Amino acid sequence: MASTVQQSEMSAGEVVLGLLVERPDTCYQLDKRMAERLGSAEFSRGAAAGAIKRLQERDLVRPVEREERTSLQLVDGRRKTVYEPTPAGVEHFRRWLRASTQTPPVREELHAKIALWGSEDLSRLIEIVHEAEMSCTQRLQELSRRMRLEREAADPAEWAQTMQLLVMTGEVTWWDARIKWLQDVRIYLERQYERQRNLDGMGRGQAHQRSLGGIRRGQEEHQRSLGGMGRGQAPTR
Repeated sequence: MASTVQQSEMSAGEVVLGLLVERPDTCYQLDKRMAERLGSAEFSRGAAAGAIKRLQERDLVRPVEREERTSLQLVDGRRKTVYEPTPAGVEHFRRWLRASTQTPPVREELHAKIALWGSEDLSRLIEIVHEAEMSCTQRLQELSRRMRLEREAADPAEWAQTMQLLVMTGEVTWWDARIKWLQDVRIYLERQYERQRNLDGMGRGQAHQRSLGGIRRGQEEHQRSLGGMGRGQAPTR
């Protein structure tokens, strides 16, 4: 069954799929791993089992064949099924991981992508974070404009208007903090990306130097061999 990446609010499905891509596991262990990796999402107990059922219906995960299991998974004395992603599930997860987040970005979705992202292809993750940063900045600008207009038109005697301004002030503070966090994440990732590029460059340079060193050593050995042959020859008259 073909899978498509839908731009909908993040569910446990993508998280469970990503954790299974890392390694096969049981629903019980998946619930624990979800809580450890994405505690802020506050997934309900048993969320992994529901996600597994939906993923199976879409042919994105499957039970691991018993003979392929390295060990029995027992919980409270009962054997639990170990699940793994199908090839279509792996492809779906990779496409979801690289897709842009919603506008405005859903916090848990972006957190999940960062938590599940490997060290490869950081440039795409930097783009996703930057897109979220720009989206949040636009949202903050619109909210600030609305709050300014509300404040100019507000009647101090109107309790409801005053409370609305207090709520908007809280939203402005939240979006501002969110943007600062996204900026910090982006700057960190950019530094890591540059570090990786420098290490890759050093690796290529060292490989080139080793290659040149091997050529030089070969030339020196060749010269010594020629010198030995010359010394071993009888003097000509």
